[in-house]
Amino acid sequence: GHTVNHVEVFVTGLLLVVAALGALACRLSVPYPIMLVIGGAAIGFIPGLPEITLDPELVLALFLPPLLYKSAIYANFDDFRTNLRGLTLSTVVLVLVTMAGVAAAAHTMIPGMSWQTAFVLGAILSPTDPVAAATIMHRLNAPRRLVSSIEGEGLFNDATALVAYRVAVSATVAGAFSLAEAGLRFVFGVVAGVAIGVAVGLMSAWVRRHISDPQISVTISLLTGYAAFLPAQAVDASGVLATVAAGIVMAIRSPEVLDARPRLQGYFVWDIVDFLINATLFAMTGLQLRAIVAGLDDYPVGALAGYALVVTAA
Repeated sequence: GHTVNHVEVFVTGLLLVVAALGALACRLSVPYPIMLVIGGAAIGFIPGLPEITLDPELVLALFLPPLLYKSAIYANFDDFRTNLRGLTLSTVVLVLVTMAGVAAAAHTMIPGMSWQTAFVLGAILSPTDPVAAATIMHRLNAPRRLVSSIEGEGLFNDATALVAYRVAVSATVAGAFSLAEAGLRFVFGVVAGVAIGVAVGLMSAWVRRHISDPQISVTISLLTGYAAFLPAQAVDASGVLATVAAGIVMAIRSPEVLDARPRLQGYFVWDIVDFLINATLFAMTGLQLRAIVAGLDDYPVGALAGYALVVTAA
């Protein structure tokens, strides 16, 4: 009941929190994602606030497409090409290795954690999040190629992790796991996802070539990620790869398709949209902590902190 009635208050409050914590992060020279998660968690524990629970599927469908699309259209492709082998290694092999490492650590350390559940945890933690890392690296003036490779990895590793997560969850639910079936689903997810994304990207480029109004052009840009993600998800293909493929196609086509004005306006719009979505997500992650902690009454705090440290180290 809470969620519907308080939706206006929640959205207003959330934007206030994001603005305030974002400003504080700037003052303290702390990367804003870290500030927002900690601040959100602190606010979540204020007594009398309604409990906030998020529907994961909704969050994925709502927030992920624009973030991925934005990263793809502004990615540095020359750096990708020079670093293709490393990129493949880190986005597929390293994600799976990390997943296995985390799973082994969690299964060994945490009593009663089955292998399936441990693999689900591993899949959740295996992809790097480029937002926090890139923010810190820009601060430290890290070499551009290193930042590019982390951002490039962030584009594709979500796809590997989401597929691995799906497989691990279905293994947990079904209690069985077939490697052949998982492999086939992985290949289908990749191929179909990329095909849908390329088609949507070409369509978007064609439409935007025939539109002179920069506002409409930028609006189509904001919609393209969803146009790729949702159909791909609907046919059980990789929505992540579809969105990234659409963005890459658009990035390659945009010099010949778009005038300077929609490109410039699009850049500023995407900059703000990207910040708002990321900041909102980090704040909401923090706000969820109270509900999560409430569900952990059976475990002593010390033990949980120990598990968290072991898993983080892994």
